[in-house]
Amino acid sequence: MGIYQRATNGAPTEQTLISPVGEPMYPNHWSGDGQFLLYTKEAAKTKSDLWVLPLGKDGRPAGESIPFAATEYSETQGRFSPNRHWIAYTSDESGREEVYLRSFPASQADGTKLQISRDGGRQPHWRGDGKELFYLSLDRKIMVVDVSDAGGIRLGAPTSMFELPGTAEQRDISGWPWDVTTDGKRFLIGKTKMSSEPVSVALNWSAVLKNK
Repeated sequence: MGIYQRATNGAPTEQTLISPVGEPMYPNHWSGDGQFLLYTKEAAKTKSDLWVLPLGKDGRPAGESIPFAATEYSETQGRFSPNRHWIAYTSDESGREEVYLRSFPASQADGTKLQISRDGGRQPHWRGDGKELFYLSLDRKIMVVDVSDAGGIRLGAPTSMFELPGTAEQRDISGWPWDVTTDGKRFLIGKTKMSSEPVSVALNWSAVLKNK
């Protein structure tokens, strides 16, 4: 699995950004100025890691990829803040998935890191002006945190906005796709539809095939 880009004008050709190297890779987010691509790379020893690929004005790689968060824990679902000073991401370093905020650019050793969620969380999304950070709690609620980046980062307390549709039995939130508009007022959420159609089971089907 490599990472590729293709123009949205319908051009048939694609450009390789990162060639396949054996480990699965998944693009997470472009920085707003188009200068960095944030992606997840799987590794046997460090599980899921976050890497950053610098890009030139032409959209082509402008250097080698650098690790942003590569520890023995799983770090994924990274999102640049609108001003590119921060990256919100999901990590299981506490024993469960939580949303964290780390300064960018900074080395893994000296970058400022803050925990955003308090009772578990994943899939962070920014409001377009960077003043709010949304994430999905482990009990299927969309949470919001006020963010101020003027004269030092300041965070509000996580507040529940609403619960995702579905039944209480649908506890696995790993596949819930969702996004938020840049003004933070509308949400696009994928909804799982539970089928009520009956299921038919064919018994002794191998004997039926032999008779044919």
